[in-house]
Amino acid sequence: MIKRCIAALLTLVLCLAPTGALLLPARAEDRQPRDFANLVLFAYFRDEPDKDYFNAPSSQPGKSRAQALMELYDGEQGRSFRQYMNTISGGQFRVHNLFPQWDGKTLTACELPFTRQQAQSSSMDSSILTELVRQLPELQGQTLDYDGDGCIDNLSVVLLGKADNATGSPPSLYPHQNTLPAGLRYSGKEVADYNMLNTDRLLDSAQADGSGLICHEFLHTLGYPDLYARDGSVPVGTWDIMAFSSRYLSWPLAYLRSHFTGWCQLPKLTASAQSISVSAPGEAGNQAYVIRSKRNPYEVFVVEMRRQNAQQSEDTLDARIGGTGLIVYRVDTTVDSLSNYFGSTGVYVFRPQPGQSGYVEGSERATVGNAFLSAESGRTSIGSADPNAGLAQGALTFSDGTNSGIVISDVSSAQSGTMTFSVTIPEADPQVLWQDAQFPAHTGAALAQGPIRGQIMAAGYDLPYTGDQLQLYAFADPGWAPVTGEPLTQAGGFDRVTLTSLRDAPVVAWRASDGALYLSMLADGAWKSLGSLPDVDDYALTAQGGTLHLAYVTRGYAQAGYATITSSGLSRQGFCASGRMFGNPKAAVTGQGQVYLAFRDVTNNDDLLVYQVQDGGFSRLPSPGSASSYDLAAGSGGLLAALGGDAPVVKQLDGDSWKELARLDKAAHEPRLAFGADTAFLLAAPNGASAKDLRAYQLKDGALTPVGDRVDKGGDSASLTVFGDRLFTAYRMDGKAMVRFNGPDSADALLSLSVTPPALTSYRLGDSVSTQGLRVFANYLSGPKELAAGEYTLTGFDASQPGTRQATVTYQGMSASFSFTVFEAAAPTAQPTAEPTAVPTAEPTAVPTAEPTAVPTAEPTAVPTAKPTAVPSAKPTAVPTAKPTAVPTAKPTAVPTAKPTAVPTAKPTAVPSAKPTAVPSAKPTAVPSAKPTAVPAAQPTAAPAVQPTAAPAGPTSAPATPAPAATIPPSTAVIRPARPTAQPTAAPSASPSAAPTAVPTARPTEQPSPTPTPSNDSSADFSSGGVRRPKAALVLAGAAGACACGAIGLWFFFKRR
Repeated sequence: MIKRCIAALLTLVLCLAPTGALLLPARAEDRQPRDFANLVLFAYFRDEPDKDYFNAPSSQPGKSRAQALMELYDGEQGRSFRQYMNTISGGQFRVHNLFPQWDGKTLTACELPFTRQQAQSSSMDSSILTELVRQLPELQGQTLDYDGDGCIDNLSVVLLGKADNATGSPPSLYPHQNTLPAGLRYSGKEVADYNMLNTDRLLDSAQADGSGLICHEFLHTLGYPDLYARDGSVPVGTWDIMAFSSRYLSWPLAYLRSHFTGWCQLPKLTASAQSISVSAPGEAGNQAYVIRSKRNPYEVFVVEMRRQNAQQSEDTLDARIGGTGLIVYRVDTTVDSLSNYFGSTGVYVFRPQPGQSGYVEGSERATVGNAFLSAESGRTSIGSADPNAGLAQGALTFSDGTNSGIVISDVSSAQSGTMTFSVTIPEADPQVLWQDAQFPAHTGAALAQGPIRGQIMAAGYDLPYTGDQLQLYAFADPGWAPVTGEPLTQAGGFDRVTLTSLRDAPVVAWRASDGALYLSMLADGAWKSLGSLPDVDDYALTAQGGTLHLAYVTRGYAQAGYATITSSGLSRQGFCASGRMFGNPKAAVTGQGQVYLAFRDVTNNDDLLVYQVQDGGFSRLPSPGSASSYDLAAGSGGLLAALGGDAPVVKQLDGDSWKELARLDKAAHEPRLAFGADTAFLLAAPNGASAKDLRAYQLKDGALTPVGDRVDKGGDSASLTVFGDRLFTAYRMDGKAMVRFNGPDSADALLSLSVTPPALTSYRLGDSVSTQGLRVFANYLSGPKELAAGEYTLTGFDASQPGTRQATVTYQGMSASFSFTVFEAAAPTAQPTAEPTAVPTAEPTAVPTAEPTAVPTAEPTAVPTAKPTAVPSAKPTAVPTAKPTAVPTAKPTAVPTAKPTAVPTAKPTAVPSAKPTAVPSAKPTAVPSAKPTAVPAAQPTAAPAVQPTAAPAGPTSAPATPAPAATIPPSTAVIRPARPTAQPTAAPSASPSAAPTAVPTARPTEQPSPTPTPSNDSSADFSSGGVRRPKAALVLAGAAGACACGAIGLWFFFKRR
């Protein structure tokens, strides 16, 4: 076993090493030949009547059966076991057969204390080997272990008799290979790999396989698989000795010789090429080519030349193959050992289809024999470029039946030992291909449920007992960039991790080894605990606005509960059900805020319990059915439930019942739902141990249509997220976290939307709203693009209801929001604190800041942005809006950032409203209203970062700032928004700076000053830079006095001189 593992590992390294597009010779490497011992023992059973069978004459004139057997093993003819191994290895493998019972004339076989019938009906290999070792004297001066691993390289036992293999588990008398557990020793070495053979298949049968049987079983010792199928189908036929053992020995396929023993190197083709030369086995040059398609990294196609030789000569191989030419076969590397024996197809030779030349009706074996291509055969091409073509149309298909699109053509004559062909390999369509997102090395991965800060994020974490860290990443396309410098840590590792967001701040939830559920939010570049919930058996978490909704089961799965989480912490809301066993909690929230919970009632035949949260209680809804696995999701299509099992189905809640939308035609488990702009997607894998087909489907026109090729050969703990026009899925495969995506692989992928709110965001009930100043940016990988008013949809922006409201902008499946306030009555007029006189100025300079907007007090919603900015958790900062207000001043003034005071003014002027509205706070603040003029360009002065003033209503997120999402700022750049430090331009641009980029604007123009948005801040200061200025009259008086004093001083100075 150790030897096989070493050989397989060596071969894997060789065959996976990059070779470019072409031209590495498939020939013997320049290395020392490997010597290998094969100890051969002979035995018969106690009830055998012909105890001198081995020394009796054989069917070959002048030879005893023992002599005939010796020639099969050690003869000089090309078909002997020793010569065959030397030939197929290109001289790299030398077998040394040892016959301790043969003295050159007589063979002294061992008598076993068992009956033939026992060996025909049961496996007693260990007893047979133990008895042989007991009877035989130890060898002296013979090498049994050439590789020095402490085991006999190989032991072969030839038993007298015959047997059938009717049960699939071969009895001892049926030819087979196996490995004996440690414990039995002979001549100081462990007995490990062994071959059991019988005389009937070697010599006596009319169809005796001779040395072909010896070679077949011995190649098993080297790791080669069975390529014949137990169900009677013929995937390979005579093209490989592992599929057809015969005295007319065939070469092993070149891929197996490369993969398992490294006896040849096969060049790889990844792009179309013409006039490729390939040689017959044993000839100089490349014997085969491996063709790889990006559509499936686990399956390859091999083009190999084979040459049929004369049957009469005992020195030739490949005498029984169908003919001379090129064969094309598929290798599915996901199949264990590439075997065809256990129900899966590791290797498949493509053959003529019905209606094509070479197809033999009623004989699959004869048809497979005609698989070769050549000018002489009339078949000079195979494959189809039609994506809808299948195997029956001559396509070179993957194991799932989909067309690879690969075409082999221009196959030449086979008259010489070399042939040529051309290959067309189609470019992979990114809509079809599931690309590896190159996720960092972790044992677990959790995708964000939606965009966070305008980006797709994922948490890579250590599963229990594999580590204790969780790191947050943002997709950088390609690769991933850490969002924080410091990872989360959890003693004992992380289990059942969920990544979501709270007002655009990343939130991670997980179960720890103590059984509790923990939640942490990333704020100010550091992880802040949102609380924990003890004794949680399972949970589901989803976000909506400023609240997380938690469905969970507790107390040994006996109670099904609901809780909410805000930035203030976790609050239990009660239990939906108790007294039974519940599992698989789910939570879903619609865009209108309706909360749905679901649980699997294990004690009631897996009936699914669905509840709607209403008025502080739970309203039971009809059940969508029973299922051991399911998912629940809410989106544009309403509330959907996906039920796994033998007949997977997607249903929609329709009033007081569920209606079926679509079904899958094959069993699936772990269904996962996700909503895009106007459709739903389903991720599912088939049931059973042989499941290897993780696929995504789109719910469309009452059917589930596959999204591209299969995601992967399998995977568990899978999740699905829609991000713009891409689908992302995370799962675990072979102990490693994987993330793949499907969708356009271009610089024009839409990532998120950013919104600059309108200039006026405060209204009286019934007012007409204004979109003046509203700007919408679509953030693409290549950069942001400002959208015209007709390109996006604006909903929810009206003054029909009082309160702090949200308006939503939607474009190509992406959405972003902004807040505005509607008062029930007319807003109070701001009271001036003095009667200032405006000072005219020739060139007033704009303060480099947007119109300050106070922190809204109700339920502000974070606006996604391409470039992430952190959400301050404790002390939110009032955020400027898009349009700068012209302020009468002679010079640009640095904006104070500590606690600026209100600007005194007589009356607000030019306010776009019937009456200017006051700030509802202890000290209403008026808006500076000197008549603004066009503002020349000025170099704005950056404001130093300060501690923001807290708003009592809780944290809010910054309005969206468009920037390319591919740029990942360091975690220290997520504290608070900065003002621009350069002349604003008409369109935003990417910035790698740590400080978030301000919303780009055009050159400021004359605008009336909008009324500030109401705030609960009792100080009523402009947190974004309101400046208290001296009254204009006093300024003039002071200036005149200074000039007079200066003049008098100068007069005295010159007078004295």
